[in-house]
Amino acid sequence: HHHLTIPTSSFLSSSEMPTTAHKYDSLVETKQRRRKVHYAQSFCCVIITILLALQCLFFIGIRREEHFVRLANTTLSNYQTNRVCVRSVISTNTSSSTNSTNNNSTQDPLALPTPCSTDFVTMEKRTYEASLTHSSSSDIAHCGECGKCSTDDDIELMIRTKDTLTKDATKCALRGLLFGDHSMEKCLQTIGFTSGCSTCWKENIKCTTSNCKYTCLKYKYLSEPNNNEGGGLNSCLECDEKMCGPQFIKCAGCNRRRLGIISDIGRDDQEQCNITEIDENINY
Repeated sequence: HHHLTIPTSSFLSSSEMPTTAHKYDSLVETKQRRRKVHYAQSFCCVIITILLALQCLFFIGIRREEHFVRLANTTLSNYQTNRVCVRSVISTNTSSSTNSTNNNSTQDPLALPTPCSTDFVTMEKRTYEASLTHSSSSDIAHCGECGKCSTDDDIELMIRTKDTLTKDATKCALRGLLFGDHSMEKCLQTIGFTSGCSTCWKENIKCTTSNCKYTCLKYKYLSEPNNNEGGGLNSCLECDEKMCGPQFIKCAGCNRRRLGIISDIGRDDQEQCNITEIDENINY
């Protein structure tokens, strides 16, 4: 009889011999890991592609806006004008005023002052100067034609907020861009403009959003100052002034430059009205 000899080393325990099921599970796990890695890589590629596309769109938008700003005319004509907006104080009780003048000895020292109203009228500068008399109760409110912001309340507001108005208006513009017109209007109301003047500011913000949004987003992201190192306006303010300034000033009539107010935006003397007679320290 022939005896078959089998080496003992050929016998393995069940724990040492991988089963077919174990091999299959290991293969499935490997495929799942590879699939997850592939999905993650694909997702990252899509995100990077979208970001690059947005970046390209952003810079194309900036270049396009800068091109139109370079082609736009200067706005100096709005401030170097022969027309002025004249502020006239009109007595609403002329008979009372006349009687008190003719009878000063019996005038009550505790009597209330005569009620007055203010009227703003556009005039040629030489016509205004020719009409001046020693008893005149009128003065030049601002350069250029009167508009919806040519009111005592709006002038007083511009004087009071001369160092903060740019920042506040920019905040309202960003709220309009992100949350819509209603949010922008509420923001403008908190600044304190009259209804008519607020309409001009709202339309100006819409104009700026339409023509300067990429440039102004860059300005906001980089936190650029109002004036660059050379003294000129930053790119956002320059775009707003050239693309939307003429339309705004036609509606508003009055702004800080036309009032001759030195504000948080640096200007050359030729870009600022210098014939106004309103004292910045007086509340109107």
